[in-house]
Amino acid sequence: MVTIDPIVESVRRNAKVSKDLALLFISRVLMRVSLGALGVFLPIFLYQQIRPAFNSQIAVLYVTFIFLSIYTLHLLLAPLAASLFHRWGMRKMMMAGILMAALSIITLYFFESNPELSLFLYVISTGFYRALYWVPYHVDLTHELDDSKRGRQLATMANISDILVVFVPFLGGVAIASLGGFQQVFLVSAFLMLLSILPLAFMSDIYEYYSWGHLETFKKLFSPENRPLFIAQAARGAQNVATLFFWPLYIFLISDKQFVLLGAITSATIVFIMILRYVIGKWIDKFNRNKMLWAGILLSATGWFLKVFVYTPMQAVFVDTYHRMGRTVNGLTFNAVTYEQSADSGTYIDEYTTLKEMAVNVGRIAMLLVVGLAMYYFHANIRVAFVIAAIVTLFMILLDNFNRVE
Repeated sequence: MVTIDPIVESVRRNAKVSKDLALLFISRVLMRVSLGALGVFLPIFLYQQIRPAFNSQIAVLYVTFIFLSIYTLHLLLAPLAASLFHRWGMRKMMMAGILMAALSIITLYFFESNPELSLFLYVISTGFYRALYWVPYHVDLTHELDDSKRGRQLATMANISDILVVFVPFLGGVAIASLGGFQQVFLVSAFLMLLSILPLAFMSDIYEYYSWGHLETFKKLFSPENRPLFIAQAARGAQNVATLFFWPLYIFLISDKQFVLLGAITSATIVFIMILRYVIGKWIDKFNRNKMLWAGILLSATGWFLKVFVYTPMQAVFVDTYHRMGRTVNGLTFNAVTYEQSADSGTYIDEYTTLKEMAVNVGRIAMLLVVGLAMYYFHANIRVAFVIAAIVTLFMILLDNFNRVE
């Protein structure tokens, strides 16, 4: 009989977490391995499919529109998904979300045979995956984290995860280059995604009653009392899309379109960050989190500005390492403060988390729109995204001015 108990107990001992949190973590690691072999290359895959019919700038704009469609769908579906919390429970919603994520990967496998249908199904399934998975995941995480050592737990789990996935982007790049395409990587990625459902089957379930309707949720999102939360999380979303979309695509273009080199750069910077994250996780719990938040934001913002002046792969390694250092301080502190505020919201945990996720999507949408319009009307270089990311990162400090959801 197959059992995951030894793995769960090992994670519990090393990360000092509850059984449910260990199971959630194992599932998330499997998802990271699945997406790690593919995620950084997804914008590039879509770019390569579109590029033969258009010049480089128009191809980037088309890919921008694809991701814009996904995030817009996620934004619209989030309140509807939240209404299922008390019926399905967080565990079942995450499982359904993972099924949709696997489906989205499978649609890309058939892209070359039917591009239009595959692309349509990819956008729909990815939007549903994000709506069904992310809010339940964050609600579960909020319930399971220990208030007194939240920063250390987040840092420890992130480091264990990175140890397991550190070479995945590099191996993904090697596989794509040596096998002559993405097809085999899609299959392996989809299998691992489906496998990540297994740990969730052993978790206890959490049911929350979402008290707002669809239109009321949007009113709350843009209400004055929730504005600091909205701006801070939207800034995070803008920075997120610059990291996961514009930066990998830019590296690919300046590295003479070498998948192995892109994967190697991604893997190499993870190694250094693991060491830094372990130290920072302890600092977050010992020192003033708001000062740590300020330090991380300033480091991250300067890292974005430096990326504007990157023209070679070697420069990309050094600048990305510095920037990830800032993002590590910024990300861990921001996450710790976010989960702390979510826990402080009491019976409004699910409402807070839904607003947070929607605000992040607004930031992603705004970033894609602004960069896309700048490229289309003013023929701006893709590096304009890094300047915008540097500026909006500074707005993340507004999370310090937010107390609880109203």
